[in-house]
Amino acid sequence: MTEQTKLSVLCSLFTWTQRSKSAAKKRAKFRKFLDAFCTDHNFFPAVRLLLPNLDRERGSYGLKESVLATSLIDALGISRDSPDALRLLNWRKGGAATGPTAGNFALVASEVLQRRQGTASGGLTIRELNELLDRLASAENRAEKILVLSTLIQKTNAQEMKWIIMIILKDLKLGISEKSIFHEFHPDAEDLFNVTCDLKLVCEKLRDRNQRHKRQDIEVGKAVRPQLAKRVANATEAWKKGDPLAPLLFNIVVEGLTGLMRTAISKNMFSSYQVGSQKEDVNILQYADDTLFFGAVTTDNVRVLKSILRCFEMVSGLKINYAKSHCGCIGKSEGWCRDAAQFLNYSQLDIPFSYLGIPVGTSSKSWSVWQPIIRKFEAKLAKWKQRCLSMGGRITLINSGLTALPIYLLSFFRIPKKVVHKIVSIQRNFLWGGGIEANKIPWVNWDTVCLPKNKGGLGIKDLIKFNEALLGKWGWELVNNQNQLWARILLSKYGGWNALLFGRNSGDLSHWWKDLETVFQQQDSNSINNNLRWKVGNGVKIRFWKDKWRDDDLTLQDKYPTLYQMSTQQNSPINLMGHFVEDRWDWKINWRRNFFDHQIDMVAAFMAEIDDVHIHRSSMDILTWRDDPSGSYSTKSVYNLLKDAGNIVTEDSASKIIWNLKIPPRAIAFSWRLFQNRLPTKANLRRRMSAMSCSLAPKLGVYGYLSPYLISVRSLNLIPSIHRVTTDHLLQPKLWSRIMHVSVSFMGRMWLLSANLMVTAFKFIKMELKYISSQGKCHHNVTQYGFLFVFPWVFHLPWNFIDHSEYAHAMSEIIIQNVLVDRCILDGEMLVWDTSLKPKAARDGLDSDRQLCCILWLDVAFDILYFGDTSLIHQTLKERHEILCKIVRPVKGRLEILVPNAGINSHISSGEPCWSFIAHNVDEVERFFKETIENRDEGIVLKDHSSKWEPSDRSGKWLKLKPEYIQAGSDLDVLIIGGYYGSGRRGGEVAQFLVGLAERPSPNTHPKQFISFCRVGTGLSDDELDAVVTKLKPYFRKYEYPKKRPPSFYQVTNHSKERPDVWVDSPEKSIILSITSDIRTIESEVFSAPYSLRFPRIDRVRYDKAWYECLDVQSFIELVHSSNGTTQRDTEYGSKQDSKPKRSKSSTRGEKKNLSIVPSHLIQTDVSSIKGGSLIFSNMMFCILKNLVSYYLIKLSDEVFEEMSNAREVLLAKANSPFNYMKAGS
Repeated sequence: MTEQTKLSVLCSLFTWTQRSKSAAKKRAKFRKFLDAFCTDHNFFPAVRLLLPNLDRERGSYGLKESVLATSLIDALGISRDSPDALRLLNWRKGGAATGPTAGNFALVASEVLQRRQGTASGGLTIRELNELLDRLASAENRAEKILVLSTLIQKTNAQEMKWIIMIILKDLKLGISEKSIFHEFHPDAEDLFNVTCDLKLVCEKLRDRNQRHKRQDIEVGKAVRPQLAKRVANATEAWKKGDPLAPLLFNIVVEGLTGLMRTAISKNMFSSYQVGSQKEDVNILQYADDTLFFGAVTTDNVRVLKSILRCFEMVSGLKINYAKSHCGCIGKSEGWCRDAAQFLNYSQLDIPFSYLGIPVGTSSKSWSVWQPIIRKFEAKLAKWKQRCLSMGGRITLINSGLTALPIYLLSFFRIPKKVVHKIVSIQRNFLWGGGIEANKIPWVNWDTVCLPKNKGGLGIKDLIKFNEALLGKWGWELVNNQNQLWARILLSKYGGWNALLFGRNSGDLSHWWKDLETVFQQQDSNSINNNLRWKVGNGVKIRFWKDKWRDDDLTLQDKYPTLYQMSTQQNSPINLMGHFVEDRWDWKINWRRNFFDHQIDMVAAFMAEIDDVHIHRSSMDILTWRDDPSGSYSTKSVYNLLKDAGNIVTEDSASKIIWNLKIPPRAIAFSWRLFQNRLPTKANLRRRMSAMSCSLAPKLGVYGYLSPYLISVRSLNLIPSIHRVTTDHLLQPKLWSRIMHVSVSFMGRMWLLSANLMVTAFKFIKMELKYISSQGKCHHNVTQYGFLFVFPWVFHLPWNFIDHSEYAHAMSEIIIQNVLVDRCILDGEMLVWDTSLKPKAARDGLDSDRQLCCILWLDVAFDILYFGDTSLIHQTLKERHEILCKIVRPVKGRLEILVPNAGINSHISSGEPCWSFIAHNVDEVERFFKETIENRDEGIVLKDHSSKWEPSDRSGKWLKLKPEYIQAGSDLDVLIIGGYYGSGRRGGEVAQFLVGLAERPSPNTHPKQFISFCRVGTGLSDDELDAVVTKLKPYFRKYEYPKKRPPSFYQVTNHSKERPDVWVDSPEKSIILSITSDIRTIESEVFSAPYSLRFPRIDRVRYDKAWYECLDVQSFIELVHSSNGTTQRDTEYGSKQDSKPKRSKSSTRGEKKNLSIVPSHLIQTDVSSIKGGSLIFSNMMFCILKNLVSYYLIKLSDEVFEEMSNAREVLLAKANSPFNYMKAGS
């Protein structure tokens, strides 16, 4: 059935999912799709279309947006210079003429196709679509691809073609992750895919979605997803995360406060606050990162408390946050409290106050406590009042709206009736009218509405019962945690569990405790006590006569009242009703007198009953909840129990059928009203004393809502005569039984119908559904490359599980000869090795590949996952490294292993930085990271030696720290000179900027030339970006390359990656941005400036600066040269940076240049800031005579010196030198 499913069904699923805002509803929709249309358990044809980016059975299409645009133009047979063709080719560009679809290729293509395709679906099935996509992927030339696209256009409409294009581009933008789709398909699908990377295999192995699959280990020949490294901002953070004790460090240190307080109390220096009749001491409480001190209100206590805090600061090194600390007093004057707070350097705490959302010092019945919650509840429903929600949607929203009521507040206080009435009024008005601002007709009693669905209600929560169920847990916890401090306080203050059950008349009771007593003692809540059962342990907590600990739901007092009256141990626990004789319990019950003859049999039965009970010395008594299988108290089971306690309504089979139907919620809600006889018919409205004409009934939606059912019933021929009944007569009371019979027959039999009949029956309802519009987006994870080794063949598989067999010839022989086992999987990196100059060849940001001499492929293995016939992923990293060293024989420059103190580290010379080592403190991590920056390496990875290998895991066992994660030492003020159109959410609008640096002007003048510097777009919020674009939009001019040249005051390269979509037509109209970046700079052929930035991002918009105050290129070059090729002024790369870095400012306009009397070509190059490299140019003299721009001459001389140790001289010739060669001699 899966392959025969129409493409239109799948496209409807995509459209609904993209518009929906609720992640839960999206997941439910996918689950229903799989349940309804994949009944033959053949999931792969559909799942490969749901997750096109994970499908590797079908090859690459070789069609990205630009190529796909030209292919569609040819498939449509339109001219390349026609408006629609230009629209496709320039899909990214925005403007008034392009509309809101700009930047989204699929929407632009759909807009073009809509004028050439029909609106009706072509009937293409999932099987036919997959066959055409297979042909498209296997097409060997462009003509075959165009033929397939033409076929697709002929067999689909524009809406279907839009989703096909997104499948081809492998980006559906549904706003739901692959993790969620896997979870709805099968709970084990993601785990299986992580270790196989085979979507087809996953669908075949998990054909039964109700059966769990045993977790599969990795296999030789199957690609696996990598273990991922979590990003950290600096070395200090990385070291803390890598420490297994890091989460406990704070708790361990703060425990010192408790120790100091304990010492002060033992020496009678601090007086605790004593609670209740048993004088329970309370002095310090700690919750998360909060600490609360309690004590007698005395001056000595205040002084001691200050001493404790000061000692803690000195010993621990931590500082008290006095700005967030408060001091409050009860029973003293306001002046005394103010003086105490000032002495402690705290702010004074006003009473009443709120702590963790709980009001303290005010009555829970006060309207001010609940008013913010009511407002929040109103606001959540009010924003939907103008929406055309069906009744089914309103029911769902009311239940979800209850989350606006903080559960912890309902768990602590008994909600006042006036608050309940207010909330119920809001719910009722919203349910029956869609708004909350006016009263509506309550067609059904609210008590009925709150009944469970299987008893004729709508399942809306009864707030009073829900509140009582939450409060009931206090009694449960009070019994099971009698040794906890809070339970001891309640016992001392109020009497504990017994007082909760039977109440007490003396003493000062708080409103909170009175409310708890009311909950446990009121008639309806006796059902809570009736469902509590004791499981006998040592008998310490259980009262022998008065508690329920037998299996017959009766206390011994109720079952044997005569014996209870004769007992002298009426309130004694079980453990005092006997004693142990060796390991056997012997009952010892004391009676007031001897028994009469007619009482002997009763006593014998009584003793026989209690002799069956086993008393255990070592186990504790446990209170259990009868209505839950686990025996634990659950709010859900108690709520259901309370609802059933005072309710005589039995289960309604018709209601149960209605709520189990697989039909839309609005249809279920209509059916419920139909059975309740609460539709707004003429007769019902007359009973409500509302005069209304029959002609208004259709306007109320009665017939409009009912007609789909009538049409469906007619199409199924359940009652052939139904079409002869008119609208006015349909809703008369005389035909009530007939309509009910029709509805029951139709709904009761619909799942017995064939698939075709079922679709016919509900096609009208589906057409009427309306959903909230939402723009979704999809995120992509960047993966790193590795390689996979299988003897005697070698497969090079990157982490995006594509087989790169083209690399096999370079490395297979080396691996086969030097790996000492037949079967293994190595985790590693493939690098390019330059044997002449540097260990690793680097591109240095150049776009054109440089021809490097002596190039070799190098495989670096840093982990082993499989060995022989055994998976090693469950062993620790340390153990895996030991195995790796044993089975791999390194070959210098070809095959290396990266492990601490071995492998590639054994080749390094003295003084060279190592590749891997075991760090013992954060200073070593910072030093190693600083060396990677100076060597211009990518970054460092920190791994927990005790960690196991988990595919696709980013839990923090591996951490990565790169220079781009660190705030640059200087923020650079640059000028916007151009803009680039965005895509997706920012489609059709400028989303990135081309920024430039100024050419240093003459004194007392403004810059006249600006040099392109970099491209930047991240860092601003949507509002900030919109403000910048709005301000510059009047001055944007489209760049029509190559017809027009860039503005004369901009110096650019016209590189394809530099070329903007729009120019700012005048620098005077532009805006300065303050940008930051990775601390390293790069040389780039893309932009005109000699250096550019890695990963630039906007820090803020400098509206306070004029256009001519941007950074000049000469100042930037000086900054780079003075900091060894970086923009960092601070040398502590790995440490935490200041939140406000230093800013590089442009030179002052009045600054004068220091002119030298020595000609520039005779000045010796300043190499004081250049780090020395190798000795290959030792004792040589270089004279560079090439005619180059000045900063390229400087760079060339720097590179030469970098490889010199004893250089005599590096001379730069005049720029107009007639020589055109370079000579070097010793």
